[in-house]
Amino acid sequence: MPVAGRRRHLFGGRLLLVAAVPGVDAFSSAECWVGGWTPEICCSAPGAKGNPLCWDSVFTYDRCCTETEEGIQFDLRRRNFVADMVRRGATVQFDIRQVFGGRTGAVASRTLPSRSTVLRVPSTQVFSLKSVHSAVVEASRRHSCDAHAILSLGLALERVNPNSVLADWIKLLPLTFANVLWFSDRQLTLVQRTFFSYIVQNWFEDLDCMGRAAKEMNPNLWRGRPVTKEDLRWALSVVKTRGFAFEGTRESTMLIPLADFLNHNMVASVRTATLAEDALRFVATKDVMPGDELCIDYAQASNLEFLVRYGFRVEDNPFGGRQFELGGEPMQVMPGAP
Repeated sequence: MPVAGRRRHLFGGRLLLVAAVPGVDAFSSAECWVGGWTPEICCSAPGAKGNPLCWDSVFTYDRCCTETEEGIQFDLRRRNFVADMVRRGATVQFDIRQVFGGRTGAVASRTLPSRSTVLRVPSTQVFSLKSVHSAVVEASRRHSCDAHAILSLGLALERVNPNSVLADWIKLLPLTFANVLWFSDRQLTLVQRTFFSYIVQNWFEDLDCMGRAAKEMNPNLWRGRPVTKEDLRWALSVVKTRGFAFEGTRESTMLIPLADFLNHNMVASVRTATLAEDALRFVATKDVMPGDELCIDYAQASNLEFLVRYGFRVEDNPFGGRQFELGGEPMQVMPGAP
Protein backbone atom coordinates (compact mmCIF):
# COMPACT_ATOMS: atom_id res chain seq x y z
CA MET A 1 0.00 0.00 0.00
CA PRO A 2 1.53 3.37 -0.99
CA VAL A 3 2.69 5.49 1.93
CA ALA A 4 2.87 9.25 1.63
CA GLY A 5 6.33 10.71 1.89
CA ARG A 6 8.24 7.46 1.38
CA ARG A 7 11.86 7.90 0.31
CA ARG A 8 14.31 5.31 -0.99
CA HIS A 9 17.92 5.23 0.20
CA LEU A 10 20.72 2.87 -0.73
CA PHE A 11 23.22 2.14 2.01
CA GLY A 12 26.09 -0.22 1.21
CA GLY A 13 24.15 -1.72 -1.68
CA ARG A 14 21.12 -2.42 0.49
CA LEU A 15 17.82 -0.81 -0.36
CA LEU A 16 16.09 0.72 2.63
CA LEU A 17 12.68 2.30 2.76
CA VAL A 18 12.54 5.31 5.05
CA ALA A 19 9.35 7.09 5.98
CA ALA A 20 8.81 10.78 6.14
CA VAL A 21 5.72 10.28 8.25
CA PRO A 22 3.15 13.02 7.85
CA GLY A 23 1.32 14.43 10.81
CA VAL A 24 -1.31 11.89 11.74
CA ASP A 25 -4.13 14.07 12.92
CA ALA A 26 -7.09 12.11 11.56
CA PHE A 27 -6.39 9.14 13.77
CA SER A 28 -4.25 9.23 16.89
CA SER A 29 -1.84 6.59 18.14
CA ALA A 30 -3.39 6.90 21.59
CA GLU A 31 -6.65 5.53 20.19
CA CYS A 32 -4.91 2.48 18.75
CA TRP A 33 -1.95 1.33 20.80
CA VAL A 34 -3.44 0.76 24.23
CA GLY A 35 -4.04 -2.31 26.37
CA GLY A 36 -1.03 -4.18 25.02
CA TRP A 37 -2.01 -3.84 21.35
CA THR A 38 0.98 -3.36 19.05
CA PRO A 39 1.54 -3.34 15.28
CA GLU A 40 3.54 -6.57 15.65
CA ILE A 41 0.40 -8.28 16.99
CA CYS A 42 -2.41 -6.53 15.16
CA CYS A 43 -0.90 -5.59 11.79
CA SER A 44 0.63 -8.93 10.90
CA ALA A 45 -0.33 -12.45 9.92
CA PRO A 46 -1.14 -14.99 11.10
CA GLY A 47 -4.48 -14.33 12.63
CA ALA A 48 -4.39 -10.66 13.55
CA LYS A 49 -8.06 -10.50 12.63
CA GLY A 50 -9.88 -12.60 15.20
CA ASN A 51 -7.11 -12.31 17.79
CA PRO A 52 -8.44 -11.43 21.28
CA LEU A 53 -5.37 -9.19 21.72
CA CYS A 54 -6.52 -6.95 18.84
CA TRP A 55 -9.54 -4.87 17.94
CA ASP A 56 -12.80 -6.35 16.72
CA SER A 57 -13.53 -3.39 14.46
CA VAL A 58 -12.38 -3.68 10.86
CA PHE A 59 -12.51 0.08 10.30
CA THR A 60 -10.41 0.84 13.36
CA TYR A 61 -8.05 -2.00 12.58
CA ASP A 62 -7.28 -0.81 9.06
CA ARG A 63 -6.65 2.79 10.05
CA CYS A 64 -4.46 1.94 13.03
CA CYS A 65 -2.17 -0.10 10.82
CA THR A 66 -2.06 2.35 7.92
CA GLU A 67 -2.48 5.84 9.38
CA THR A 68 -0.55 5.92 12.65
CA GLU A 69 3.19 6.47 12.84
CA GLU A 70 3.66 3.14 14.62
CA GLY A 71 1.73 1.25 11.95
CA ILE A 72 3.58 2.95 9.10
CA GLN A 73 7.00 2.38 10.66
CA PHE A 74 6.19 -1.29 11.26
CA ASP A 75 5.16 -1.69 7.63
CA LEU A 76 8.43 -0.10 6.47
CA ARG A 77 10.51 -2.38 8.70
CA ARG A 78 8.64 -5.34 7.24
CA ARG A 79 9.22 -4.16 3.67
CA ASN A 80 12.92 -3.68 4.38
CA PHE A 81 13.05 -7.21 5.75
CA VAL A 82 11.42 -8.65 2.62
CA ALA A 83 13.84 -6.69 0.42
CA ASP A 84 16.79 -8.02 2.41
CA MET A 85 15.53 -11.61 2.13
CA VAL A 86 15.27 -11.18 -1.65
CA ARG A 87 18.78 -9.74 -1.77
CA ARG A 88 20.03 -12.88 0.00
CA GLY A 89 18.37 -15.25 -2.46
CA ALA A 90 14.68 -15.58 -1.61
CA THR A 91 12.00 -15.41 -4.31
CA VAL A 92 8.91 -13.48 -3.19
CA GLN A 93 5.92 -13.02 -5.49
CA PHE A 94 3.77 -11.05 -3.06
CA ASP A 95 3.47 -7.79 -1.16
CA ILE A 96 2.26 -7.38 2.43
CA ARG A 97 -0.72 -5.08 2.75
CA GLN A 98 -4.17 -4.62 4.20
CA VAL A 99 -6.74 -6.74 2.40
CA PHE A 100 -10.52 -6.73 2.44
CA GLY A 101 -11.95 -7.74 5.80
CA GLY A 102 -9.41 -6.08 8.05
CA ARG A 103 -6.61 -8.62 7.57
CA THR A 104 -2.95 -8.03 6.88
CA GLY A 105 -1.51 -10.65 4.63
CA ALA A 106 0.38 -11.64 1.51
CA VAL A 107 -1.12 -10.24 -1.69
CA ALA A 108 0.00 -11.43 -5.13
CA SER A 109 2.24 -8.87 -6.83
CA ARG A 110 1.64 -10.33 -10.31
CA THR A 111 -0.36 -13.01 -12.10
CA LEU A 112 0.60 -16.44 -10.78
CA PRO A 113 -0.42 -19.54 -12.77
CA SER A 114 -1.35 -22.67 -10.89
CA ARG A 115 1.70 -24.58 -9.55
CA SER A 116 4.00 -21.59 -10.04
CA THR A 117 6.32 -20.50 -7.24
CA VAL A 118 4.82 -18.06 -4.75
CA LEU A 119 7.71 -18.14 -2.29
CA ARG A 120 11.13 -19.78 -2.32
CA VAL A 121 13.35 -19.48 0.75
CA PRO A 122 16.95 -20.80 0.61
CA SER A 123 17.77 -23.37 3.28
CA THR A 124 20.38 -20.96 4.68
CA GLN A 125 17.55 -18.63 5.72
CA VAL A 126 15.47 -21.34 7.41
CA PHE A 127 15.68 -22.35 11.09
CA SER A 128 15.31 -26.09 11.75
CA LEU A 129 16.67 -28.64 14.22
CA LYS A 130 19.84 -28.69 12.13
CA SER A 131 20.28 -24.98 12.90
CA VAL A 132 20.01 -25.30 16.68
CA HIS A 133 23.15 -24.71 18.76
CA SER A 134 24.76 -27.98 19.87
CA ALA A 135 24.59 -26.95 23.55
CA VAL A 136 20.81 -26.61 23.25
CA VAL A 137 20.48 -30.01 21.58
CA GLU A 138 22.64 -31.76 24.17
CA ALA A 139 20.90 -30.23 27.19
CA SER A 140 17.44 -30.84 25.72
CA ARG A 141 18.12 -34.47 24.88
CA ARG A 142 19.38 -35.17 28.38
CA HIS A 143 15.86 -34.31 29.51
CA SER A 144 14.17 -36.06 26.56
CA CYS A 145 12.61 -32.81 25.37
CA ASP A 146 10.22 -32.87 22.42
CA ALA A 147 11.43 -31.66 19.00
CA HIS A 148 9.30 -28.52 19.30
CA ALA A 149 10.85 -27.76 22.69
CA ILE A 150 14.37 -28.15 21.26
CA LEU A 151 13.59 -25.88 18.31
CA SER A 152 12.00 -23.33 20.65
CA LEU A 153 14.94 -23.28 23.04
CA GLY A 154 17.20 -22.80 20.04
CA LEU A 155 15.07 -19.84 18.97
CA ALA A 156 15.28 -18.34 22.46
CA LEU A 157 19.07 -18.48 22.15
CA GLU A 158 18.94 -16.89 18.69
CA ARG A 159 16.92 -14.05 20.15
CA VAL A 160 19.86 -12.87 22.30
CA ASN A 161 22.33 -13.17 19.42
CA PRO A 162 22.51 -9.85 17.52
CA ASN A 163 24.28 -11.59 14.63
CA SER A 164 21.61 -14.26 14.20
CA VAL A 165 20.32 -14.80 10.68
CA LEU A 166 16.86 -14.48 12.27
CA ALA A 167 17.53 -11.15 14.03
CA ASP A 168 15.50 -8.90 11.70
CA TRP A 169 12.64 -11.40 11.49
CA ILE A 170 12.50 -11.74 15.28
CA LYS A 171 12.08 -7.96 15.60
CA LEU A 172 8.88 -8.21 13.54
CA LEU A 173 7.31 -10.83 15.82
CA PRO A 174 4.82 -10.10 18.61
CA LEU A 175 6.14 -10.01 22.17
CA THR A 176 2.96 -11.67 23.44
CA PHE A 177 0.53 -14.20 22.03
CA ALA A 178 -3.05 -15.33 22.65
CA ASN A 179 -2.61 -19.11 22.47
CA VAL A 180 -3.08 -21.49 25.39
CA LEU A 181 0.36 -20.72 26.86
CA TRP A 182 -0.94 -17.23 27.64
CA PHE A 183 -4.37 -18.16 28.99
CA SER A 184 -5.43 -17.18 32.49
CA ASP A 185 -6.01 -19.87 35.14
CA ARG A 186 -9.74 -19.63 34.49
CA GLN A 187 -9.29 -20.11 30.77
CA LEU A 188 -6.97 -23.07 31.32
CA THR A 189 -9.54 -24.67 33.60
CA LEU A 190 -12.17 -24.34 30.87
CA VAL A 191 -9.93 -25.87 28.20
CA GLN A 192 -8.96 -28.74 30.48
CA ARG A 193 -12.62 -29.75 30.55
CA THR A 194 -12.66 -30.17 26.78
CA PHE A 195 -11.22 -32.64 24.29
CA PHE A 196 -8.24 -30.30 23.87
CA SER A 197 -6.96 -30.75 27.41
CA TYR A 198 -4.11 -32.82 25.95
CA ILE A 199 -2.76 -29.66 24.27
CA VAL A 200 -2.56 -27.90 27.62
CA GLN A 201 -0.70 -30.84 29.12
CA ASN A 202 1.72 -31.32 26.22
CA TRP A 203 2.57 -27.67 25.69
CA PHE A 204 3.23 -26.95 29.34
CA GLU A 205 5.34 -30.10 29.57
CA ASP A 206 7.38 -28.72 26.66
CA LEU A 207 7.77 -25.43 28.51
CA ASP A 208 8.94 -27.18 31.69
CA CYS A 209 11.42 -29.30 29.74
CA MET A 210 12.85 -26.19 28.09
CA GLY A 211 13.32 -24.63 31.51
CA ARG A 212 15.20 -27.64 32.87
CA ALA A 213 17.46 -27.78 29.82
CA ALA A 214 18.16 -24.04 29.90
CA LYS A 215 19.36 -24.27 33.51
CA GLU A 216 22.05 -26.77 32.48
CA MET A 217 23.44 -24.59 29.72
CA ASN A 218 26.48 -22.35 30.12
CA PRO A 219 25.19 -18.91 31.27
CA ASN A 220 27.66 -17.24 28.89
CA LEU A 221 25.62 -18.53 25.96
CA TRP A 222 22.83 -16.18 27.03
CA ARG A 223 25.22 -13.19 26.82
CA GLY A 224 24.79 -12.14 30.42
CA ARG A 225 21.02 -12.14 30.27
CA PRO A 226 19.43 -14.93 32.34
CA VAL A 227 16.77 -16.76 30.36
CA THR A 228 13.32 -16.41 31.92
CA LYS A 229 10.12 -18.39 31.68
CA GLU A 230 8.69 -15.50 29.64
CA ASP A 231 11.51 -15.90 27.11
CA LEU A 232 10.75 -19.61 26.81
CA ARG A 233 7.00 -19.08 26.56
CA TRP A 234 7.56 -16.56 23.77
CA ALA A 235 9.85 -18.91 21.84
CA LEU A 236 7.53 -21.90 22.16
CA SER A 237 4.61 -19.73 21.01
CA VAL A 238 6.52 -18.71 17.89
CA VAL A 239 7.26 -22.33 16.99
CA LYS A 240 3.70 -23.50 17.71
CA THR A 241 2.05 -20.71 15.71
CA ARG A 242 4.56 -20.24 12.88
CA GLY A 243 6.29 -23.59 12.42
CA PHE A 244 5.91 -25.61 9.21
CA ALA A 245 6.31 -29.40 9.17
CA PHE A 246 7.15 -30.23 5.56
CA GLU A 247 7.30 -33.97 6.18
CA GLY A 248 4.39 -34.06 8.60
CA THR A 249 6.55 -34.84 11.64
CA ARG A 250 7.51 -32.77 14.65
CA GLU A 251 11.18 -33.37 13.86
CA SER A 252 10.71 -31.78 10.43
CA THR A 253 9.18 -28.60 11.86
CA MET A 254 11.03 -25.46 10.84
CA LEU A 255 10.67 -21.70 10.95
CA ILE A 256 10.52 -20.11 7.51
CA PRO A 257 10.68 -16.31 7.53
CA LEU A 258 8.22 -14.82 4.99
CA ALA A 259 6.04 -17.95 4.98
CA ASP A 260 4.42 -16.77 8.20
CA PHE A 261 2.98 -13.81 6.27
CA LEU A 262 0.47 -16.23 4.71
CA ASN A 263 -2.90 -16.09 6.45
CA HIS A 264 -5.20 -19.07 7.01
CA ASN A 265 -8.07 -19.78 4.68
CA MET A 266 -10.10 -22.96 4.33
CA VAL A 267 -9.90 -22.53 0.56
CA ALA A 268 -6.14 -22.22 0.23
CA SER A 269 -4.48 -20.64 -2.79
CA VAL A 270 -0.99 -21.72 -1.68
CA ARG A 271 0.51 -25.02 -0.52
CA THR A 272 3.94 -26.32 0.38
CA ALA A 273 5.90 -28.00 -2.40
CA THR A 274 8.18 -31.01 -2.25
CA LEU A 275 11.04 -30.49 0.19
CA ALA A 276 14.37 -29.81 -1.54
CA GLU A 277 17.90 -29.69 -0.14
CA ASP A 278 18.72 -26.14 -1.18
CA ALA A 279 15.42 -24.33 -0.60
CA LEU A 280 11.83 -24.53 0.60
CA ARG A 281 9.10 -23.66 -1.85
CA PHE A 282 5.44 -22.67 -1.71
CA VAL A 283 3.35 -22.87 -4.89
CA ALA A 284 -0.03 -21.62 -6.09
CA THR A 285 -2.88 -24.14 -6.04
CA LYS A 286 -4.80 -22.21 -8.71
CA ASP A 287 -4.41 -19.24 -11.02
CA VAL A 288 -3.98 -16.09 -8.92
CA MET A 289 -4.50 -12.52 -10.11
CA PRO A 290 -2.51 -9.48 -8.94
CA GLY A 291 -3.98 -8.14 -5.70
CA ASP A 292 -5.50 -11.48 -4.62
CA GLU A 293 -4.68 -12.52 -1.08
CA LEU A 294 -2.48 -15.60 -0.84
CA CYS A 295 -3.55 -18.00 1.91
CA ILE A 296 -2.57 -21.42 3.18
CA ASP A 297 -4.75 -23.91 5.05
CA TYR A 298 -3.41 -24.17 8.62
CA ALA A 299 -5.89 -26.83 9.70
CA GLN A 300 -9.50 -27.98 9.49
CA ALA A 301 -10.40 -27.27 13.09
CA SER A 302 -13.04 -25.69 15.30
CA ASN A 303 -12.65 -22.14 16.54
CA LEU A 304 -11.95 -23.51 20.00
CA GLU A 305 -8.95 -25.40 18.65
CA PHE A 306 -7.81 -22.37 16.66
CA LEU A 307 -7.95 -20.27 19.83
CA VAL A 308 -6.02 -22.86 21.81
CA ARG A 309 -3.33 -23.46 19.18
CA TYR A 310 -3.04 -20.16 17.33
CA GLY A 311 -4.81 -17.56 19.44
CA PHE A 312 -7.39 -16.45 16.87
CA ARG A 313 -10.78 -17.49 15.59
CA VAL A 314 -11.91 -17.99 12.00
CA GLU A 315 -15.01 -16.21 10.75
CA ASP A 316 -17.68 -18.48 9.24
CA ASN A 317 -15.75 -21.56 10.34
CA PRO A 318 -17.84 -24.66 9.45
CA PHE A 319 -15.82 -27.02 11.65
CA GLY A 320 -16.71 -27.83 15.23
CA GLY A 321 -20.42 -27.06 14.98
CA ARG A 322 -20.29 -23.92 17.08
CA GLN A 323 -19.16 -20.34 16.60
CA PHE A 324 -17.29 -18.54 19.38
CA GLU A 325 -17.85 -14.82 19.76
CA LEU A 326 -15.18 -12.62 21.29
CA GLY A 327 -17.46 -11.11 23.90
CA GLY A 328 -19.35 -14.23 24.80
CA GLU A 329 -16.88 -16.85 25.97
CA PRO A 330 -14.76 -16.39 29.11
CA MET A 331 -11.98 -18.20 27.29
CA GLN A 332 -11.63 -15.33 24.86
CA VAL A 333 -11.15 -12.56 27.36
CA MET A 334 -7.64 -11.13 27.10
CA PRO A 335 -5.28 -13.25 29.23
CA GLY A 336 -4.93 -11.77 32.69
CA ALA A 337 -8.31 -10.06 32.58
CA PRO A 338 -10.73 -10.84 35.40
